[in-house]
Amino acid sequence: MRDTSRHGAVVADGPSNPSVSTGQLTVLAILATAGMLFAGFASAYLVRREGTDWVHQSLPAILIFSTLILLISSGTLEISRAALRRGESVVARLWTATTLMLGLAFLAGQLSAWRQLEAQGVYLPTNPYASFFYVLTAAHGLHLGGGIVALAYLLWRLRRSAWDPAIRELLRNCATYWHF
Repeated sequence: MRDTSRHGAVVADGPSNPSVSTGQLTVLAILATAGMLFAGFASAYLVRREGTDWVHQSLPAILIFSTLILLISSGTLEISRAALRRGESVVARLWTATTLMLGLAFLAGQLSAWRQLEAQGVYLPTNPYASFFYVLTAAHGLHLGGGIVALAYLLWRLRRSAWDPAIRELLRNCATYWHF
């Protein structure tokens, strides 16, 4: 049997709470696509590094620091989720904002690494190793940029109405994306 919603759309009768929401399915599709992209890069890297023109470069130490920042940001997002589950919307906003700032700090660290390599005369076309480094870090930066946009939207939604039931799902979807 079919029913018409208040917006005039025809909807099928059935469970009102599907096991996988549209938001979750969207995040999983995006992550599957990103996973395949990075798997392709990893495969190409493993094959290409056997070439005679492969020159391994020392990477800037800032990359260790920025990686730690990114790991910490996963923890801060989980603190935000726990706070929202407890009904502490102000605390959830604070930790979501902290996660967003850590994401921006990570991107700043990546840009700093690029500048340090540039100062050493290492550019995208310098050699295959450098090309892979720049392409992989750029792709990761774009992926992280998507997460930053999602966190900014989440923060905006948390400021408007932390008690909206959709906020928990939005935060869960942001966390799934961010942890990936």
